[in-house]
Amino acid sequence: MSAWPATAWCCPTTSRGRRNGVAMADTKPDFEIRDHTADVLLFVRGADLGTLFRNALAGLYAVVGQFAVAGPGESATIELSAGDAEELFHDWLAEALFRLEAHRCVLRNVRFETVSETAVRAQVDAVPFDRQRSEFDREVKAVTYHELAVTRTHDEWTASVVLDI
Repeated sequence: MSAWPATAWCCPTTSRGRRNGVAMADTKPDFEIRDHTADVLLFVRGADLGTLFRNALAGLYAVVGQFAVAGPGESATIELSAGDAEELFHDWLAEALFRLEAHRCVLRNVRFETVSETAVRAQVDAVPFDRQRSEFDREVKAVTYHELAVTRTHDEWTASVVLDI
């Protein structure tokens, strides 16, 4: 929790009522800073890493909305490597978000050829969606590193990540 107030008014006005060397009759602030919640925390579970990554895709898409499929899609290969499971999880979701925004497609029928804590290679169907018939709840701008965690317990994998909306 920040020690700063929820709202801070700011303007570079001196005690003499001058701003940037010019006398000001009205000293309204030039800008305002407010705390703003524009994030969603996504928490995911899976019996194994492959299931965790599939469930993460489903979670990301559920945050965005419901997609009306516009065709059969094309087969695509996604191949990623990273230094650890957290970075790989982040990159997996970032890739899905990129394809959603840039190519207007969702990834379906994920078939993992390789999945480990540092590498993933998967065949997917990149399925286009119809923007007019789809229902969008939120725009996810980015997959962040905030609260990013991937953990393995004795019987499952869990992950959490903050999505910037």
